[in-house]
Amino acid sequence: MSVKKRNPLIILVGFLVIVSVAGIYLFYSFVLTANRTTSPDRERWVTYNRITNVIIVENNSGDVQLGWRIGGFENPTFLWSPNSRFLAITGNHRAEIMDTELSNSTVVPTELDIQENHAQIDGIYWHDNDNVLVWFTYPPDEYGQTISGSFLFEFSSYAIWQLAYNRTTVVQ
Repeated sequence: MSVKKRNPLIILVGFLVIVSVAGIYLFYSFVLTANRTTSPDRERWVTYNRITNVIIVENNSGDVQLGWRIGGFENPTFLWSPNSRFLAITGNHRAEIMDTELSNSTVVPTELDIQENHAQIDGIYWHDNDNVLVWFTYPPDEYGQTISGSFLFEFSSYAIWQLAYNRTTVVQ
């Protein structure tokens, strides 16, 4: 019985092709894009390109419906509205609500007339299709007091409802 000898060059080329394809896939999946999130109706999904700072909304066919350049979000998270029309984007203690049908966005307010500084957005939850519940925190002031709370934000009218907060003092 004779054993066929394989050409080492062919084995090396095959190995390099496999490693290259895997590297491209991993680079695209984990470096370029982040936080792929599917809409509740499973018709669209969103990704974020970390290099270009572009949010991409695509439909199931892979057609780009919306490309939106944003700044100030290093590693954003996405939360779709129940009707799959609006997209809440949070990151770096700020938030925006994007209307994916009209291609516009609304910045969630951080000037709450509680303190001179701007509040930091900690989280968002969809209350219904037109309102988001927003959790916020102010950084500690010179006395060590921290203010945290929540409000209901109606982004179509830019109205804040049910503002509630409390002050806590950090003892050192």
